[in-house]
Amino acid sequence: MTEYKMTDKYRKVLTEMIGECWHEFPDYGSQKEYKYIGCPHTCLKCKKGHNLCIITNRTFTADEDIMKVFRWLVDNGKFEILCESEIIREHYMNDTHDNKYLIAWLIYDAKRFCCLVAMAKLEGVI
Repeated sequence: MTEYKMTDKYRKVLTEMIGECWHEFPDYGSQKEYKYIGCPHTCLKCKKGHNLCIITNRTFTADEDIMKVFRWLVDNGKFEILCESEIIREHYMNDTHDNKYLIAWLIYDAKRFCCLVAMAKLEGVI
């Protein structure tokens, strides 16, 4: 069974794909949990001030993330393209040989689903 690792590169491409900001702050980087004294801080990209003292980007490992990505794929006519792609077929066939469970296999695991969508996006499949 393949191990799927959600990287910052994958998180960033998915965040931007679904139309959200990949928050970046001066001198702090972008993918850590920030606990500031003297909030608010302003994101360098979206210019929004954040009054919360804990700011994170999406992890794309939770069920909520699957739904956000899934809805984007469906709304933009990309879900069928994704399911028929060589990327999905290759990974699916490594784990199982029964084609009738493809969609259940695809969306059952948040990290796997989001990693595969990110791979497809980076390779220009979707």
